[in-house]
Amino acid sequence: LANRELLKAVDREFSGDVRDGMQAIVQCVVNRPAFFAEKLYKSMKGLGTSDSTLIRVVVTRSEVMSPQLCKLTPHPHPTEGQVQVSE
Repeated sequence: LANRELLKAVDREFSGDVRDGMQAIVQCVVNRPAFFAEKLYKSMKGLGTSDSTLIRVVVTRSEVMSPQLCKLTPHPHPTEGQVQVSE
């Protein structure tokens, strides 16, 4: 099964918090750096930040995946995104 097919199957079969948890597990297993890069991006986008999410991701993954996260964080200007992740 492809990643998207598996995510669609989880979406069809589960609901609520269980669905969210299962989708997080699938995304993390398929591509862990991309999963955490997406979490970082969502915690920093828009007005204000989700401090608890940002701190949790940065502290738990900083040493392990910092170079990989810098490459995968979706952002319009690469140097700006690298600064956000490295600070």
